[in-house]
Amino acid sequence: MKLLKYFLFSLAFIVWGCGGQEQVPHKVYVEEFKWTITIPKTFTKMTKDELEKNKRKGAEAIEKTTGEEIEDKTVPLFAVKSDKMNLLESNYQVVDIKEYGSYVDYRNLINSVLYDVYKNMFPNENIDTSSTTELIDGLEFYVFNLNLKSSIGTTLKVFSYSRLFDDKDLTVNIIYSDENKGKLLLDAFRNSKFEK
Repeated sequence: MKLLKYFLFSLAFIVWGCGGQEQVPHKVYVEEFKWTITIPKTFTKMTKDELEKNKRKGAEAIEKTTGEEIEDKTVPLFAVKSDKMNLLESNYQVVDIKEYGSYVDYRNLINSVLYDVYKNMFPNENIDTSSTTELIDGLEFYVFNLNLKSSIGTTLKVFSYSRLFDDKDLTVNIIYSDENKGKLLLDAFRNSKFEK
């Protein structure tokens, strides 16, 4: 897994940091991808400190699972949350797909590492995964879904959407334990607009 040395999939959902809250603009426009998303008003922006702390913890979890040092090449776009267990986080990184064979091979590698990280962190919990594609404003996104059912009855759901725009891999992670809040975030992303 030598290629993982240059890979850091943002794992903001591994550590649920709390900190100051900042109201999020109702609509967010990301120039890099000509992407507009309407954020549910009950969600607040995660601080830069929270994001940095979560990236460090994510890198540590990957390094512990894979035994390899991780070089962070992700560029955070924005992240919002509603309490510790319900959030949407977006980032991108420049990827040379030729190193991996294809974009599907690249995503499969990331999904495998993500599963391994969760299994390493929660070895006695039930984890189910699936992969599919979904159209968002007419653009095909790869979707990796992970459901973690804890022995105490809590279910954590992860939807990781990704799409390659030229050499930039856009990733939008939606993580939730509250079905109503999860639906708000999923609907927000599924109703996103990308200028063509």
